[in-house]
Amino acid sequence: MVQEVNTIKTLRDIESIYGISRRMIQEYERHKLIGYDAKNKYGHLLYSDESINRILFIRILNKTGMSLSEISRFLEMNADKRLLTLMKVKKSYISDLKHREMILGIINDIEGVISHDDYIEMAGKILTARYVQSYKELKE
Repeated sequence: MVQEVNTIKTLRDIESIYGISRRMIQEYERHKLIGYDAKNKYGHLLYSDESINRILFIRILNKTGMSLSEISRFLEMNADKRLLTLMKVKKSYISDLKHREMILGIINDIEGVISHDDYIEMAGKILTARYVQSYKELKE
């Protein structure tokens, strides 16, 4: 029989290992999204693997654009509603990605039509026109 190993980490450990700031974790605590598991003899807050996994999950949800209030409501949902919500978020991101890919394709098409020499010639004409305009304004 294999026993699960549950390691305990401090805020400093979580910051350095996962790149999540102490302030962000404290904000999660303020919104009652997480809680610490214990304190060590120095008063440092300690977090279990389960708590750390929850912190990482909250960070992922936050990156999707969910506010901490929305995350709180999300975590209170039953599993089916959570799954549907995540599927909607995923669908939205896929749609955004397809739109961005289409725009990049259009940009590539435009760049293919306009050659490098055309850019230089066009820039030269613009600069010449500006110079001529400035010169005329100085003479007046």
